Amino acid sequence: MKSQKNKFAEWMNEHPILAGFVVVILYTAFRKGLYYLFLYALPQTFAFTVIHEVLDVIWPFLMVVAFGRLNVYRRGGFFRTLFLGTTLLLYGLLFGFVSNLIPLFKESGVEWQTPFMMIWAAVTMFFVGFREESCYRGIVLHIFADKYLKDRRGILITAFASAAFFGIMHMNNIFVGQSFLECVVQTVNAFFLGALFGAVLLRGGNLWSLMLIHGFIDLGLTSKNLLTKTYASDAVGYIASHTKTTIDPIETVIRLILWAVIVCITLFMLRKSKCDEIIERFNADGSKKGVNE
Repeated sequence: MKSQKNKFAEWMNEHPILAGFVVVILYTAFRKGLYYLFLYALPQTFAFTVIHEVLDVIWPFLMVVAFGRLNVYRRGGFFRTLFLGTTLLLYGLLFGFVSNLIPLFKESGVEWQTPFMMIWAAVTMFFVGFREESCYRGIVLHIFADKYLKDRRGILITAFASAAFFGIMHMNNIFVGQSFLECVVQTVNAFFLGALFGAVLLRGGNLWSLMLIHGFIDLGLTSKNLLTKTYASDAVGYIASHTKTTIDPIETVIRLILWAVIVCITLFMLRKSKCDEIIERFNADGSKKGVNE
């Protein structure tokens, strides 16, 4: 068994790009497989919804175990990572909660969900944070780090390459009815955000903080639909409702500016003066042991 693990570790180290695609394929297969199972083969009750959400936490954990990356859950630096993720928290606050909820207070007759359903909505979004961070920062980023995290060039490769797979994964939303154009926009946006997520993890080290930040952002972006009965829909329904097939010039300019700002912040966080600190911290907490533990 140990020999097989070592061979798997060697394969991932030699072929990190292929390993990244394997993660994307497995992620999509599990995620969409369970979605269609619970949508078409099982009763549409709250109890089965809870079971579905729990299973969507279990299989990412098992993927982390299978890839020999269980150590990523034990890294310290919770508050440091949370602080370094301030920019991401502001993104979730401004482009999520503020842009979605403030307009609702100007509307009349908006019906809000019960406190229990609001709490449940928050829980499910933090499950999304656990799932995506486990697979794309917990597994993919560390696969690239094992091979490339030796200098600044390797640090940048680690952050942006892992972000590319995080972005590619979002193309699977085309299977739930999202338009191709919207999938592409979401994929590009996820790539730039993923690079910043990677920078925060490389500097801070704690995956749990990143999960909380991720869940906060997702809850903000879907808050209008999840927290009100007036616009009620689940996360998948929210995604499927985005079927824009035309390009808005003003919106495009705003997105380009936002992406440029995110890249600048990412490069600043991974600046040359911080490279030795990043490499030292990564080695010190044993993350490079990976599947050889």
